[in-house]
Amino acid sequence: MRLAARLLVVLGLLGALLALPVGALAGDVMLLATDEPTDEEMSEEPMFEEGQEPAEIAPPESESEEEQPWTYRFIAPTIVILGVLTTIGVVAYHGVRVRSQYEVVD
Repeated sequence: MRLAARLLVVLGLLGALLALPVGALAGDVMLLATDEPTDEEMSEEPMFEEGQEPAEIAPPESESEEEQPWTYRFIAPTIVILGVLTTIGVVAYHGVRVRSQYEVVD
């Protein structure tokens, strides 16, 4: 039984250590090394040759908030919940194990 408890503690610590970088990688901004800065500003208005016009002018797109992928929404809270539950489980197991080793004498 002691081996199982030690293995559980080691796995819990490894899980906690491996979960730390996940929070750092879950940022909103992704930097790419291949992107080069451009000084030119693109016009929002479409450009046509002389004498040509679009059949129908589309309304400008409103800036809507992008929906975050499911991994960003669900994995981070799941890891936090599992970490809290693991910590509570380890503390409870330790408390039960220590209490079973000692006997109260009246």
